[in-house]
Amino acid sequence: MFDIRADCSQGFVGINYVTSWRGSAAMKSVFRTFSLVSLAAAAALLAACGASSSGGGSGAVAPKSVEAAPPASGCGSYEASLPKDPDGLVAALPPKLKALYKGYPTPIRKSVWSGWKPKHDPPYHVGIQWAQVNNDFQRNVTETLKADLEKDPDVGKVTFQSTGNNIDVVAELQQLESLIRSKPDIIVLQELQPKAFVSSINKAGKAGIPVIVAIDSIPETKYAVNLQYNTFNAPASVASMTVRQMGGKGNVLMAHAIPGIGVDTEAFRGFDAILKNCPNIKKAEGAVYGNFVNAIGKSETLKYLATHPEKIDGVLSTAAITSGMMSAFEQTGRPVPPIADTGASKASLAFWRDNFDSYRGSAGIVPEVNIGSSLAGVVKRMLTGNGVEFSDIVGDIPLVTDSNLDDWVEDSWTFQTPGDPPGPTGFLTESDLDQFFRSSKAGE
Repeated sequence: MFDIRADCSQGFVGINYVTSWRGSAAMKSVFRTFSLVSLAAAAALLAACGASSSGGGSGAVAPKSVEAAPPASGCGSYEASLPKDPDGLVAALPPKLKALYKGYPTPIRKSVWSGWKPKHDPPYHVGIQWAQVNNDFQRNVTETLKADLEKDPDVGKVTFQSTGNNIDVVAELQQLESLIRSKPDIIVLQELQPKAFVSSINKAGKAGIPVIVAIDSIPETKYAVNLQYNTFNAPASVASMTVRQMGGKGNVLMAHAIPGIGVDTEAFRGFDAILKNCPNIKKAEGAVYGNFVNAIGKSETLKYLATHPEKIDGVLSTAAITSGMMSAFEQTGRPVPPIADTGASKASLAFWRDNFDSYRGSAGIVPEVNIGSSLAGVVKRMLTGNGVEFSDIVGDIPLVTDSNLDDWVEDSWTFQTPGDPPGPTGFLTESDLDQFFRSSKAGE
């Protein structure tokens, strides 16, 4: 693919050639002699460079490759201790799984459901209460969860409810109360505001109905079984790479998902832990709010950039709007700065690959298909009476760096490719999941 590009920092225009995969030779610019028409286009591009520069621009930093592992000190380092573990559960885990709990915000206790089993023989009724289903993550998790449960011969009925495309806590609470009244054997819940759902989870628990809470939040109730990625450590790990790509200095734009939900609150706690050790990085005035939707992320970023001409050297984002933000920067003629891409998309990874000569990324893959399977695995293990030992089960978020980008992005993907990457690995294997249950034979 050929396109005319301007390098504003060097004052030239050339034709850039990019192949469908990243290679040291493939990503170099190839310059050609311009015709008179091309020279006119070149002059226009250089004029645009000058206009951007005089208007403030973003001044993206020179590309810099970094490793995934955070440094022991300095900018990019952060403190992430293991949570309180009064029952010694985390301490007994294999090192790989134990490490996933670093920085986790709440104590890990023995589950009140460790000795639970259904009151009757199969078939069982599983209720799924979800929030909005408005992006690939939400669709892929719920479709995998439902499909895995419906294939289980012991599950006779799966009731699925959601708030559709709407983020509506009140409506979801009403749906959950109705689901509880139908007396399913077990419930899987995705809720957006932890405290709002505590009373309903307690009501279900006292009625003998376990509630498995999926991903986004950590309710303050003993009756929940929380299946999470580490919503502090995963974003902090990605942000560590981003601030090092920035060279430890400059202005960083903060991008929220939905303010007040658990995953957003914990991600920003992780970002603050990173920025604490980066005295030469300042938060840019204001913030972007993307609601986990790329189209919203783009429109909100466009609004932000239109009213904030100051230089932006990096972005720390909760999740899932990176390609929208990239598009906004490009549309306004400002270089795309390093973005902490937790919840990377096919488009954002393709942009990274195709612009490897001018952009360095950092990403965390939220492996939604594996998360859906893991949720189903928890349900099936509990229904067979294997006994969940942990109040909180934490899975892995694989990190993407320059060195392993090719493992995660496919040749056919472009910046217009919709959807999220399935990835080669991620979250929890079946043998990993067994470690959180009383019987190591669970699920066989």
